[in-house]
Amino acid sequence: MEGRVAHLCKNFRIPRLNVASEGLLGEHGPFFPDGKGLQANPFAWNKVANVIYLESPSGVGFSYSDTQSDYKTGDFQTANDSLSFLLEFFEQFPSFKTNPLWLTGESYAGHYVPNLANRILEYNEGVTQKLSLKGFMAGNPWTDAPTDNYGAAEFWESHAINSYTTFSGIKDFCDFSSVGPLTVSNGVKKTDPLKCDRFLRSSTSEMGAINMYDIYEDVCLSSRHSNGEALLRALASANTPFAVVARAAIAANDDPCIDDHVTGYLNRGDVQKAIHANISYAWNMCSALVDYSRSDLLQSMLPTYQKLVNSGLSILVYSGDVDGVVPYTGWSAKWLDWQWRHPPVGRQHESKHHWIMASVDCLRWPGGRLCHTLWRAVIRNGPQCWSYGALDSATSSFWYV
Repeated sequence: MEGRVAHLCKNFRIPRLNVASEGLLGEHGPFFPDGKGLQANPFAWNKVANVIYLESPSGVGFSYSDTQSDYKTGDFQTANDSLSFLLEFFEQFPSFKTNPLWLTGESYAGHYVPNLANRILEYNEGVTQKLSLKGFMAGNPWTDAPTDNYGAAEFWESHAINSYTTFSGIKDFCDFSSVGPLTVSNGVKKTDPLKCDRFLRSSTSEMGAINMYDIYEDVCLSSRHSNGEALLRALASANTPFAVVARAAIAANDDPCIDDHVTGYLNRGDVQKAIHANISYAWNMCSALVDYSRSDLLQSMLPTYQKLVNSGLSILVYSGDVDGVVPYTGWSAKWLDWQWRHPPVGRQHESKHHWIMASVDCLRWPGGRLCHTLWRAVIRNGPQCWSYGALDSATSSFWYV
């Protein structure tokens, strides 16, 4: 770890999807698998802080419960379980307890992270030995269903993933206050389930094989781990315009089959034995065990953010132009509207010390360098250290409150 200050971080993602381990092995952990073994990650977050990757809620990844009913869960239980984990961790490793604690996550961590932060604040009110929570970071966070869903449909059309005809049909006939979006009437406009379903099918068809979590990433053409790399190297050696791009991707370790590598690595018997994993079922990116609360999923997190902003925590909300599932078009609309209507208590709008929203392309390679820089700056100095030039030539925009 660089520097003298040790911090703790907790990384989350969406219900039923396990990307804590993907974050560890496919994004910002110390190593990543390449289908053969492990390679060092030069932009690992643990060069700046001590990082805990927690597979949560129970039933995701290798996490499990002896009580089957625990797999029927929601935001409240997940926050309580995560707090229980942290308290047990600090009980086992007390030397870390006084270190500054930061929470991070993306996508459905727009619920996980602020809910856990709020739960920690509630816990701290009743104890003398408090958890040293300093703040949190949330990337492309699922926050408010109507704006996030509309933002996704708008993103698909504006990035030529969907046609304008399909976007118009979704906009006219679907209910954005539900998930998907689905077609439950919201009392504001009349939705048409059959027409909505038709346009959603058109949307899926038009998307094709694009990785909607990273729309600019190359597509892994085979589930066999070696084929994607073999194709990339073949393109790099060919006398075509694609050779330059392929060579750059190889040099940046940009492997579109990284998810396959992570799955294959975590299902190796020697790996599972080494990490003392529960192997009653295979490790998968998606869990078939978890039954997550739909009402929690649709609950807006903006009131919770209001409370957390007023608590004085340092908060960074950031988004990049790569995620087509919870894209920046949703959060930019909701946050820009919300922040001016709900300024932090006791501060004016021009205050820049506790709350930042930023748009950055910060995923994997070469975004790993930007993400590492962002992480290091926030952890070492707090969000207030940022300026417009902080990411050099990155296409970034920032909103401060």
